[in-house]
Amino acid sequence: MKKLILLSIGIISLLPACKKNDSDDNSSKIMGKWTMVQDRSVTTVNGVDTRDTLNFASVCYADFHSDGTVYSYMKDTTAPFPVEISDTLQYRVQGNTLYTATAGDWHASDIITLTGQHLSIRSRDTSVTSAGTEITVTESDLIK
Repeated sequence: MKKLILLSIGIISLLPACKKNDSDDNSSKIMGKWTMVQDRSVTTVNGVDTRDTLNFASVCYADFHSDGTVYSYMKDTTAPFPVEISDTLQYRVQGNTLYTATAGDWHASDIITLTGQHLSIRSRDTSVTSAGTEITVTESDLIK
C-alpha cells in the first residue's frame, strides 16, 4: 500500500523551467487520461539499495485536466488486502517539472519523457525511519 501511495504522489508530481514555450508545450501535452504501466523504484537505507518493480493493471490511470486538477485512480487486487485509491490533486507544469499538491504541500517530479503517447516521470522521497534515512527514487511510465 505504501508503494501505491508513493506512486500516487510520484505520478501526480516534477523541476526548474527551461523556456516558456517548453512549459506551454508540456502543459498541453500532459493533458488527458494516462494509463499507469510500470513503477520502478530504488530505496536506499544506510547505503543499501533495494530495487522494486510494480506493474499496474490496465484500470490504473491519471487524468490531467486543463483547470489544473489531476484525478488518479489505482486498484491492486493482488495484495493480501485489495487496495483501491482515488484522489484529485492540483498540478502545474513548469519546463520539465511536474508539480502536484497534496494538502497544500507541493511535490516536484522530473519529466523524463513526454510525447503524445508516453509519459515518464521521476520522483524522489526522503523519510527518516528507525533504520535511518530512507531515500526512494521512483520512475513511473504511463501511456495514452
